[in-house]
Amino acid sequence: MADLEQDEVTEVFETLRKEQESGTVEFKEAKNNFDFDDLGRYFSALSNEASLRRRPYGWLVFGVDDEGAIVGTSYRADRKGLDNLKTEIRNRINDFSTFTDIYELFPDGRRIIMFQIPAARRVPVAWMGSAYGREGDSITNLSDQKARKIVENGTDDWSARICKGATMSDLSGAAITAAKKTFAQKNVGREHATDLLVADDATFLLKLGLMSDGLLTNGAMALFASEEAASKVDPAPEVAWILRDGNGETISGEVFGGSLILGMESVLTLVRNPRHIYAVDPNSTNTIEAKRYDMNVLREILCNAVAHQDYTIKGRINLIETEVGVDIVNPGGFIPGSVEALLGGGYMPPYYRNRLLTTAMKSIGMIETYGGGIVRTMRIQKDRCLPLPDYSVNDKSVDVHVYGKVMDQNYSMTLFVNRDMDVRTAFFLDRVQKRLPIPEQQSKELLGRGFVGGRWPAIHTVPPSRGDDAKADIIEAVRERGYEGRILSLIAEIGSVGRKDIDELVIGMLPSGLTDPEKKVRVRNIIAKMSREGLIVNTGSRKTPEWAMGDRRRP
Repeated sequence: MADLEQDEVTEVFETLRKEQESGTVEFKEAKNNFDFDDLGRYFSALSNEASLRRRPYGWLVFGVDDEGAIVGTSYRADRKGLDNLKTEIRNRINDFSTFTDIYELFPDGRRIIMFQIPAARRVPVAWMGSAYGREGDSITNLSDQKARKIVENGTDDWSARICKGATMSDLSGAAITAAKKTFAQKNVGREHATDLLVADDATFLLKLGLMSDGLLTNGAMALFASEEAASKVDPAPEVAWILRDGNGETISGEVFGGSLILGMESVLTLVRNPRHIYAVDPNSTNTIEAKRYDMNVLREILCNAVAHQDYTIKGRINLIETEVGVDIVNPGGFIPGSVEALLGGGYMPPYYRNRLLTTAMKSIGMIETYGGGIVRTMRIQKDRCLPLPDYSVNDKSVDVHVYGKVMDQNYSMTLFVNRDMDVRTAFFLDRVQKRLPIPEQQSKELLGRGFVGGRWPAIHTVPPSRGDDAKADIIEAVRERGYEGRILSLIAEIGSVGRKDIDELVIGMLPSGLTDPEKKVRVRNIIAKMSREGLIVNTGSRKTPEWAMGDRRRP
């Protein structure tokens, strides 16, 4: 749930207001200032209470009174001063934890601050040597009973267990290098990121929480174990690629043991992913040229499988490629219960199956917290005008099916015309194209917006209505997506590109009626748009930009 979009933060805030104050949520007016020691005590108390309630975070909200009414706050109005709190808090906390993030909102023009506080891991969080908890509305010293419970909660985590006999020599240097590369891409410009990158491997793992008293955890071995040392972990980490024909018969397959970071990438290189052109409207020449699968969607789902699988089942992650799509099967039940539970915003899982591993992968930049990555994969598929992933769940496994082809032309064209459609609406429209039931209220919403026809429950997709102006916008959007797709393909091939590389790629594709200066401006605008949308990120300087893949990548 870290690094939330602004609309997602708003949804979380409204959810917290409905819940009112609880053991893991505290509202404070803090109209002008707030005592720093009190802030530290609340950090300790909310972190510890979140752990006791098996919630990933606690929330401290400034600018809101006890009843949930917005009063506004001018506390540390300068953003730099607000961000400095992370270091100031970290320096006085026993385990060097700090706020996951600090968000500012301005509902009705009044400023509020939302402090996202991570749950205590394995040991109680102490402020200036004292651990705190909640008793009703009061902050008190943490009781011995609660302290023992926090420790017990930590020991329940498979990924936090010490891997007996494992040493740094059992780890893959290539896997650690890959993790540092991802960390560098995801933490550009962030405080302390450079220090961690240049640290030795043991310090890197220690700061990620993957070592305890100099000993490697199961989580460290799952991510970084060499193939030869994988057997030291119980169970040994494995990920497999399986290719099946139209009859479901296995044609080929390969299993990768050891580091799941390397295993995932090895599996992805085996997926057949040809570039193809698919039509989004059978009555026009509008088409989209793209790879069959967005590899970042597959990578996101695989990373979620690594973070959230039930290792005690002693299974493995399987990526199964068929003629109709890709299935990623992961051992363990689906903690949210249903995908719908994630779409309303503000979802907080009752517990994390592998809290230490999940936190480390989030710090590296491999995953978001529970639910965020799932919604992001849906958003990417929506932007590609393709069916959303399907989740088949039971008590023992989660099967995610990813589509690489258009299923229903009406659905795809509706997404294409309505580029700003939210994921929740797309989810229910996707269920309609798949002939799956949806609630009557959602049916009314889709009918009211002209996305479906018929009568509930027998509703169906319909072609979108559009005039000549809209058609022209669509044609221009198709051209724009073509440029973006080629830029992303170039980055995917060589890692990062400069402005000169992009000019050489795109300028020759632009309309011949444009002058050379106009073409330069056009390329600059395309780059700026891709940057705003999070498709690419500048890893160089402002004067000499170097563009790499961003968080929201699509082919």
